[in-house]
Amino acid sequence: MMRFKEGKIKSVAKEFQEIKAMENLSEDICWVNDIAYNQRTLNILEYHFVKNQEKKTFTFITNIKVTNRNARKLIHAGRSRWKIENQGFNRQKKYSVSH
Repeated sequence: MMRFKEGKIKSVAKEFQEIKAMENLSEDICWVNDIAYNQRTLNILEYHFVKNQEKKTFTFITNIKVTNRNARKLIHAGRSRWKIENQGFNRQKKYSVSH
């Protein structure tokens, strides 16, 4: 499971947005399974929330099929992974600047 950043894999992002619009998926958590990409299928999971009166969106790409039962667990796992990676990058930046 990885963070799916805007502008990456444009064909997958476009298909996700089109299916989301067709299916009218606009809840705080939405997903689309089985998007074809390079002879594989990918699943996209999107999470919307408000923090400090600012709307934030996190989008994840995974090979795990997303369901009602596991969507929140996957979001938690994705956010935890993102936080760990972000802290590591911040430490590397701070260390390289101070030395």
